[in-house]
Amino acid sequence: MIVGGEGHRRKGIHVTNLPNRLREWATSFGRRDPEPEPDPQTTQTIEELRRTTAATVVAMDDAIRASARELETARSQVGGHACRRFVATLESARRLADDALARHREAVELAGSGADDTTERIRLSQVIDLARRVDELLDGDAEEFARLRDLRTRAPQLLEALVLRAGEVEHESVAADDELARLRADHPADGLVTVADNPDRARELATAARRLVNEGRAHLADRDDRAAAVVAARGAEAALHQARAELREVAEARSALATAREDVRAALASIRSDLADARRLEANNATTTTALERAHPVIDSAETALAEGGDLLGALAELTTAEQAIDDALAEHRDADDQRRRAHTRLERRVRNAEAFVAGVDRRLASSVAGTADNRSAISRAGHLVEEARTRLTDDPEAATLRLDEAMALAQAIQAELDEATREATARYYAEDRHRSGSVAEMTVDALAAGLIGLLSLGWGGSSSGGSSSGASGFGGGGRF
Repeated sequence: MIVGGEGHRRKGIHVTNLPNRLREWATSFGRRDPEPEPDPQTTQTIEELRRTTAATVVAMDDAIRASARELETARSQVGGHACRRFVATLESARRLADDALARHREAVELAGSGADDTTERIRLSQVIDLARRVDELLDGDAEEFARLRDLRTRAPQLLEALVLRAGEVEHESVAADDELARLRADHPADGLVTVADNPDRARELATAARRLVNEGRAHLADRDDRAAAVVAARGAEAALHQARAELREVAEARSALATAREDVRAALASIRSDLADARRLEANNATTTTALERAHPVIDSAETALAEGGDLLGALAELTTAEQAIDDALAEHRDADDQRRRAHTRLERRVRNAEAFVAGVDRRLASSVAGTADNRSAISRAGHLVEEARTRLTDDPEAATLRLDEAMALAQAIQAELDEATREATARYYAEDRHRSGSVAEMTVDALAAGLIGLLSLGWGGSSSGGSSSGASGFGGGGRF
């Protein structure tokens, strides 16, 4: 934290109403004060605001220095490779802090000029706002940083846990193969190019993770080199994370394909709007020019996919990436309202996809042995969460995103149960079938009783990625759908 709440003192300065989380990354990761505090930028006199800002600057600089020391210690313990994310975070925090210090110097000069204090108050407020951003940046990595520091102690246990996770990925990849087979029965091969090799890639990544685990074990056995073991473990974690993302794409392909044509058209309209904006804003800097040049072949490819029934999922992914690159390049040219509008459009697209996914799982529950009261209650909760997300799209997009993440986590967990019930029912049926010869009609009745009819008629099966699609601890994590 930068400083404490009301009544805390630091280096003889009475400090009130300041951000209270900045030093957590480098020190104790203490609790955040749940009570909102008055904004010093509007409630304090100019003299009070000067003292508040001065204390903020000192505490911000102390926090960054302490974070740097902690990071250096962590690098010596677990290796530089494992700390790259935190190095980048600290560099970003330093850039923000440099900006804050420059604005504070301007404010000090204004105070000595005898001019009206309006401009000085603006500069001081900007310093506090920048310090809050530093606070949030460091705080966002606090939990993950603490976990990294603990890896040295937990390296042997982590390596063994990763072996189990690799096995889970390999098991789920078989279910992904089954889902791909069902998708091929309903969709042309060209439309599945994006996900066709995902199960194989997931298995390759699981194999790579096992190889890294073995390297980590060797580091521990030969020299008890825990830093090297941690590097291997984090590499294995990254491989398994990517493997689950590959499988998640297969699991979500059916719902994505259901709206792909509409989504590609919408994405094309959106990126064309970006091109028009670039011309209107006369954004000719190198970053924008590069983004626009890369966008044109992506647009052509998407139009071809629409016209000829090609890989719509791949086209949508490429359009999304190209549009984001243009948005990033144009960000400095656009006003805040325009950026919010574009973010709203992307979030609204997420809501539509979530509605389709949750509805599909709900339909499967109606005819499955896994349709327990708990699961029906959970899918109902997921549906309500998506509805809440839609109502909060405009006034609270962050809350809408959190509700979408929770809804998808619930629906994906239920889908995993449905898939497992389907696999068990299939195994039971064929075990019984070895002792009798059933007609097609008998098979249909048996399948209905076993809960298979949901799979046969609705086709929402496949691998479940498990867990939430949201990022955790400020890292942004798992995939978005």
